[in-house]
Amino acid sequence: MRFLPLKYTHAIVVFSLLSMGLSSCSMFDPPSPKPQPKKIPTRTLGEQYFAPQTLDNKILEKPSLQQLRDEYAALLPLVKESEIKQIVRYRLADLSGVLAEQEQESGQVRPQAKGKVFDSAITQYKSLLEENPAHDDNMQVLYQLAKAHEQQGEIEQSYASLHKLLEDFPHNPYLAEVYFRLGEIEYNRGQFETAITAYEQVIQQGAQSAYYPTSAY
Repeated sequence: MRFLPLKYTHAIVVFSLLSMGLSSCSMFDPPSPKPQPKKIPTRTLGEQYFAPQTLDNKILEKPSLQQLRDEYAALLPLVKESEIKQIVRYRLADLSGVLAEQEQESGQVRPQAKGKVFDSAITQYKSLLEENPAHDDNMQVLYQLAKAHEQQGEIEQSYASLHKLLEDFPHNPYLAEVYFRLGEIEYNRGQFETAITAYEQVIQQGAQSAYYPTSAY
């Protein structure tokens, strides 16, 4: 039997001891701790990023018509969508008309506005009709335009707007009032036959109309 040289024998022994030491270390090392799941925050994003605010239960004041009108006027140049811009314009014209009516009824008309209280509303209504001749809201616009002209004492212009309303919207919900207004204008002109025809149209709308008693008389 042939023996290995001594130097190789020593090397084998050292290697064996090292292997046993490593294996013993791996056998007795404590197990690694299991990873713990991360805690999910129970607060909302708003609570994490913003300081809590106490609720203010104070009732907000209702804006005045003048404030609403000014806000719509400020909003108009900022709106890009044509459809929304039209809605703002119609609303702005209506608010101008209502404010003019309130100013006239209060008896506190500004000196520079005498006889011209409804000018702004009338101008806006006319512009809407010219730019949108087939718009669905034109029935209301024509009605308000006729009303504004009448309240400003512009009877002929009111008469023309009422006829335009009947022409474009023959089945509008204002028929009793429209025919009554036309009858009054014709009566004041001395056109009694034409006035009677208009009053008869009012009667045909039914006794529930507020204009029925005067027309029947």
